Amino acid sequence: MIKVVARHQSGHWSEVDTPSFRENTMKLRKPDHQGASVPTLISRTEVADQSTNRTFHKVDKQTDLDDDWRWFHPHFPGTNRFVDCSLEWNVEYWKLLDHGIRVLTDFRVTTADNHVELLPSNMPWVILESKLQKNWLLLFSVAHNNLDNTPRRAAAWVEEGHTFKGFQKRQAAHHKGIHRLHQADMNKNIRRQQERLQVQNGMLMSTGLKYAWNIDKLPKKGTTKWGAIIDYSCSNMETRGTTKIGGNTGFSDHNWIETTWHA
Repeated sequence: MIKVVARHQSGHWSEVDTPSFRENTMKLRKPDHQGASVPTLISRTEVADQSTNRTFHKVDKQTDLDDDWRWFHPHFPGTNRFVDCSLEWNVEYWKLLDHGIRVLTDFRVTTADNHVELLPSNMPWVILESKLQKNWLLLFSVAHNNLDNTPRRAAAWVEEGHTFKGFQKRQAAHHKGIHRLHQADMNKNIRRQQERLQVQNGMLMSTGLKYAWNIDKLPKKGTTKWGAIIDYSCSNMETRGTTKIGGNTGFSDHNWIETTWHA
C-alpha cells in the first residue's frame, strides 16, 4: 500500500510575489511538526500572475528545498498569460512522465461587476510515476471552477463538469489502472446539500472519483474565512481520503487543506 499526502490552497492572484506567499510556499512543502504527515503533492488556485514562478524560484534558492520540488504553472494555450492554477511535486517521490492543460469551457465570463474578463477555465495536469512503488502512476490535476454569481458563470460551471467527466473517462480508459487525484476550488459549499449534489452529479458521477470530505464530521472551520468549505480533494484510490484544514499565512482568504489517500 502507498500513502499519498496532498495539500491544496487557493490564493490571491495579486499577492503571489509577496513575503507571505513565499512563507506559504515553504510551509506547504514541509512536513508537520511531528513528521507524521509528509506532503509530496501540492495544488494551487488563484495564482495567475507570472510572479508565481519567480516566487517558486526564490524559495528554492533561499531554502534547502532547491533540489526537492518541481512545478507546472503554464501559459494559457495561444497566449502569454499564465493560468490561475499550478501543481507541485517532490522529486524524491515522483518522476514526471507527461503534462498538459485541458480547457474546461469556452465560456468567456467576467467578474460580477463586469470589470474583469477572465480566461476560460482550465485544468493543468501531470502524470507522475511513483519512485516508491514500481509501475504506480498518478494523474494529478487542479482546477478553479466558476462561481454562480452570474447566469453565465453558472452555465460555465455546468460545462466544466461535462468536460471534466469526459477527460477523466478517457484517461482512465487509456491508462488502465492509473490512480487519479484532482484538487480544486470548486466554489460549491459542501455544507449545503444542493451544492454537494451539484459536485457529485455534475462533476464526479461516473468518473470513479470520490471526494475526501466526511459530511458527517465536517470541521467547524471552513476553507474560507466565512466558514464555507469549497476546496476539494478527489481521487479514485481504494480508501476514502481524510482531509484536515490547515491555517493561513495571510496572503489569501482561503485556508489550505491536507488530504491523505491510501492505495
